[in-house]
Amino acid sequence: MAAHMPRLAFSIEAAPELLGSPCPPLMLISLAENAVEHGVAPKVGPACVCVQPRPTASDGLEITVSDNGAGFSASAAGSGLGLANIRERLRQIFGEQAALTLKPRPEGGVTAILTLPPPAKPHPIPPRRRQLH
Repeated sequence: MAAHMPRLAFSIEAAPELLGSPCPPLMLISLAENAVEHGVAPKVGPACVCVQPRPTASDGLEITVSDNGAGFSASAAGSGLGLANIRERLRQIFGEQAALTLKPRPEGGVTAILTLPPPAKPHPIPPRRRQLH
């Protein structure tokens, strides 16, 4: 990536036990791509994208994708098709238990916050009754 965009730095700041946490496919890459396209690309000079997963109080997961890029434009402000698709996929998978929130960063840039519920617990399989012949 550095060869294509030498001014871009990125980091993943995660506790080792969170690295294997389930996340719906392609959501993180969509948020990172959004940060690069709409935050980093229009910014002059070096920029950084940071991904940070954290457990929530309800045993869910909160994943932030932050950039120090250009921030919201007056016309876009987080209303694009890619973000709408992520919100719809979250709704289809988790109902009202998941969310995608965008917040401007005071120092510039945007933070996307993906809030996921705790992983579903598998239903126990009842023991099979043996039939006597």
